[in-house]
Amino acid sequence: MLNNTLATPCKTLGTALTLLIAVSCGTSNTPVSQSSAVVFSQALPGTWARVQLLTSEASALGTKSKTKVARYSLVTFANNGDEIVASEKVCEIATANSGSSSISFAPSILKAIPDSSYSYLPNAQGTALARPAAVEALGLALKDPAVGALPTSASDSRVIDQDNDGNPGVTVNVEAKVVITISAELYVAQRTFWSESLTNITADTINGSVNWTQEQTILGSSNSLFTTVKPKVTTLPAESSVTLRKLSAGAGCADVIAQKTKLFGALKI
Repeated sequence: MLNNTLATPCKTLGTALTLLIAVSCGTSNTPVSQSSAVVFSQALPGTWARVQLLTSEASALGTKSKTKVARYSLVTFANNGDEIVASEKVCEIATANSGSSSISFAPSILKAIPDSSYSYLPNAQGTALARPAAVEALGLALKDPAVGALPTSASDSRVIDQDNDGNPGVTVNVEAKVVITISAELYVAQRTFWSESLTNITADTINGSVNWTQEQTILGSSNSLFTTVKPKVTTLPAESSVTLRKLSAGAGCADVIAQKTKLFGALKI
């Protein structure tokens, strides 16, 4: 696992640009009922398709736009005592946009997101699974990704070309429509904090909520106009979510991508 990319802050929790999963931390001192442990241990193990939807709103130059980033993943659940351990591989990142600007990501962004493992803990009532606070840092190398100011210049020694495309940080494609349409690549450093609660769990479908915040700095751009405009970005947890659908044994990322619309519906905002 990459030290500079994913971390599990146990004491410290901590933009039209939103990117993105990280590893959870912490322990629970609340006993889990035997019935809830049995329910989760029977329903969850196996292979699942997962989509995490993160929605944000950006305002700049008197205009507003919304972006929804969808992260489609292949997840395998296994039991570990009272914990449910998830092993995740990100298969695709897609976006839906509304308003005067839009963002998208090249396939190379997947190189910046390694496979990960993390835990969900059942609550005492057996009605929900919680994933404690997690942090993901992209485009920079930090000893503790949860703390410290983000770099503001590509010359900062902490900046890395994490998606291996020859540019600093990670690359986001941006298009803005004001009087004319302007497009550019943005090279960014980014840090995202989030936690999840899975509250609707059946044998083949899981739904839950995501509480998240994000920080981002622009390190450079293929169009200098975008380095001078600093949009104000507001994350919208109430419009963000996570959904999982059970797959047959042996399914892979190709199955998640091929079936994403059937499993999760069309991506729209």
